[in-house]
Amino acid sequence: MQTQVELNDELVTTAFNYAKVNTNQELLTLALTEFVANHQWLDVRELRGTVDLLPDYDYKRLRAAVG
Repeated sequence: MQTQVELNDELVTTAFNYAKVNTNQELLTLALTEFVANHQWLDVRELRGTVDLLPDYDYKRLRAAVG
């Protein structure tokens, strides 16, 4: 699909400093891909009650073993 848009030059220049792409089209595709991916993540609050922990799970003991 071809669409013409007017982009903020400063924003585009900054984005090119972070992205490893060469064209405006690649930059916009990357930006839209990341936008969609970020919005598809489940809200962590939606996971409440969906995970069953083992009865002997002791997070304090596990932290002590790591530190």
